[in-house]
Amino acid sequence: MNTQINGIVLWWDERDGYGIIVDCSNNEWYFDRSVLVKTYTPKRNEQVLFEKNYKIKDVKCARNVINVEN
Repeated sequence: MNTQINGIVLWWDERDGYGIIVDCSNNEWYFDRSVLVKTYTPKRNEQVLFEKNYKIKDVKCARNVINVEN
C-alpha cells in the first residue's frame, strides 16, 4: 500500500530534470521529471505530495510527485 508523504522541494535542476525532496523527518528523496504526475516545473521550497518508489532499493526515491499548492 502506498501512502502519500508530505515534502518540500529542496532543489530542482531544470536542465537535467532531477531534484531532491525533503520530508518532515529530514529524509531526502530523489526524483526526476518522469515521476511528476502533471507536467510542471518544480520550484525550490514548493510543497509536494509523493509516494515511496519501492522499485528502487539503494536510494530513497519518490514517485507520483504532485504539487500541493495547485
